[in-house]
Amino acid sequence: MTSSVWRGALILTGAAIAVKIMSVLYRIPYQNIAGDLGFYVYQQIYPFFAGAVFLAAYGFPAAISKLVAVRLAERRTGGAEEVFVRSFLVLAVFSGAVFVLLFGGAPWISNVMGDSRLAGPLKTVAFSFLFIPPIAVIRGFFQGNDQMSPTAVSQLFEQSVRAALIIGLTVYVVFHGMGPYSAGMAAGIGSSAGMAAASVVLIVYAFRNRVLFCQKGEVISFAAMVKVLTVDGLAFSVSSLGLVLFLLIDTFTVVPLLGTSLSEARVQMGVYDRGYPVVQLATAAAISFTLAFVPEMARAHARGDREFVREKSRLAIRLCFAFGAAGVTGLALIVRPFNIMLFQDASGSQTLALFGVTMLFSMIAMTTAGLLQALGETRRTFYHTWIGLILKGALNFILIPAFGIFGAATATVLAFAVIAGLNGLTLHKRTEAFFALSGSGRKLLAALLLMAGVVAIWQYGWASLFPGLESRLFASIKALGAVVAGAVAYLLALLRLGFFSKTELAAFSKGEKTKRSA
Repeated sequence: MTSSVWRGALILTGAAIAVKIMSVLYRIPYQNIAGDLGFYVYQQIYPFFAGAVFLAAYGFPAAISKLVAVRLAERRTGGAEEVFVRSFLVLAVFSGAVFVLLFGGAPWISNVMGDSRLAGPLKTVAFSFLFIPPIAVIRGFFQGNDQMSPTAVSQLFEQSVRAALIIGLTVYVVFHGMGPYSAGMAAGIGSSAGMAAASVVLIVYAFRNRVLFCQKGEVISFAAMVKVLTVDGLAFSVSSLGLVLFLLIDTFTVVPLLGTSLSEARVQMGVYDRGYPVVQLATAAAISFTLAFVPEMARAHARGDREFVREKSRLAIRLCFAFGAAGVTGLALIVRPFNIMLFQDASGSQTLALFGVTMLFSMIAMTTAGLLQALGETRRTFYHTWIGLILKGALNFILIPAFGIFGAATATVLAFAVIAGLNGLTLHKRTEAFFALSGSGRKLLAALLLMAGVVAIWQYGWASLFPGLESRLFASIKALGAVVAGAVAYLLALLRLGFFSKTELAAFSKGEKTKRSA
């Protein structure tokens, strides 16, 4: 893989991790300020503005970048710029329609969710969709040119504005005793303002690079553009939005199915929702890394370079297993102090540990979805995601009445496992890449066992020195120390055991083209 693509992958992945860290960090004080009831309100509206963010950040840009990359590879610059204009017009119509439906239908949607007071927060979230066209089109155009910096910078600006406004407005709302639903409206305002900030940043980039002054080229019809954005953009968004769509299902089903009073159900839902930001932190890296792969993989597929496609697919899958398995194991080992550190108490720790298993399956599902899109298999991933969503909904109705929020977490894990398996098998048929651990599974297991041993020793040592102490400060030291010690031990073990080949390490460090793995 060329150095520009590796740099782009690292830029997008680094930005995604930073953005998700900020997302987790602002949600922690938000939960601490607004309480579990306030966090419940936030999580109920979160799938809606997360949908706008994902469409603008991943789905539509990926589809547009693929079109642009293919045209530039064929030296059709005018055609690439025509994609820019047509896609903007199509997305403007789409976003306007969604805004009208969500804003006007907020009272009905909130009633279906079982809480009519959610209508106000939902209306504020609706404005986020108006900023999808400039964000998605400009990001897609630059990504198709292998320029990832505009996307990364705009993501950082977007999340910074969102986090600052949400925390600032929430403090104001709570200080003046306005209640959790007003805090939810503050979250909606902050989200819309964040996307407005991203739009401004990207428009500045576009003017500086004269993107908005397009030369006439090959005309792509509106019908063809609608088809591309629907098939590739929305389908990839559905695949990438898997976790958010699962949360959307939970918002409509968990509270009614718990069988308790509304006040008790809202608190339990707030505890259950602690798992989503933790899992999203891991999956964001997988999505962003894959997003940088899409244009280069599409070009390789177009020129018939099957070896390049196979090797890069194998590497992506091995990265998913390596870091997904580490995340699942690490969270299970430190879940109690980690829960106290982030959310003040240990409520729902078992549910959080189970929910953490989703990290591995969601990383595999989302990465394979991106790789399959580059190979022209977007519809398959779309169907697989819908199978998982239907399974999730069915399992919720079966498991929640019997096991409560633990049942909801179980449903999420099982449904994501099905999506990951279906995507993986499809990718394997095309590239023989999914079973990429056949020669290094033992190395991965050895590294995980070493990491687990180091974490266990750290935790035992702290528990021996301070028996029975569970203050938030102590839990934070215990959890963060375990994360650092375990991560260092794990990465050193992977390197020492040769989990990554020398050519792969060279590609990571120098951006050289990778050769066939040994």
